[in-house]
Amino acid sequence: MEQPRTHSAETLAARKAYYERIGGDSMTPLWEVLGALVPPRPRSPAVPHHWS
Repeated sequence: MEQPRTHSAETLAARKAYYERIGGDSMTPLWEVLGALVPPRPRSPAVPHHWS
């Protein structure tokens, strides 16, 4: 099994600075929000109904 990757403090700081820069243009990295956009199970407010 693969070990989780660890990042240096320098890498994490550079990433944070980049996210802040692109945030000024109303952008965000897809990998940061993908879980909310594509959940493991559908979350629909619709309620099934069977017409008789």
